Amino acid sequence: IFFTLFFIMNITAALYGSTDSVPFTQILLLLFFWLCVSTPLVFIGAYFGYRKNVIEFPVKSSSIPKQIEDQMWYASMPFTFLVAGLLPFFSCFVELYYIFLSVWANYYYHFFYMLFFSWITLIIASAEISIIHTYIQLCTENHRWWWNSFLIGGSTSFWFFLYSIYYFFTLRINIFATYILYFGYVLLSTLSIFLFTGAAGFFGSLWFNKKIYGSIKVD
Repeated sequence: IFFTLFFIMNITAALYGSTDSVPFTQILLLLFFWLCVSTPLVFIGAYFGYRKNVIEFPVKSSSIPKQIEDQMWYASMPFTFLVAGLLPFFSCFVELYYIFLSVWANYYYHFFYMLFFSWITLIIASAEISIIHTYIQLCTENHRWWWNSFLIGGSTSFWFFLYSIYYFFTLRINIFATYILYFGYVLLSTLSIFLFTGAAGFFGSLWFNKKIYGSIKVD
């Protein structure tokens, strides 16, 4: 997905004679590193990963999954996905505005320490909101928290994408190439934010489950 978006944006920039376009030889070099370096490392990592011991949980669970009762509308995944991402998004909203200014409005951004602080806050907020959702989900006897915790953690990317659309209409753009480049970079950023905030939410929920079930004493 990332390479396809990058390739489309690069072709668009090259057709319009932009200096931001990457030469064809560099594209071939990137493709070489992807196929000959990145892909073998994936299989090597999978090989050593399968040789590791499985994750040990504090308590034993039944092999027969319990039937999940019908959830209320406010506990459904679409609604919680929309609402959960608001808090982490607002924690970095101000810095996001200045980042957009520096990229698309030639604004010089120099508050890098605030950017780092906002990044840490975003990760913590994504993990916390995912932990809260996991706790509520377990209280309703819904044991399918694995992918839900990842989606809840990554829900911030949805609001980032909506804000990017709003900011786009504040710009004075009349060139088709700018549309492609803008939304291409936005999609790349949205996918990246979804992956690392989703990972923060999942690992936070995994730590939370191990912590609470590890405190249970079974005689």
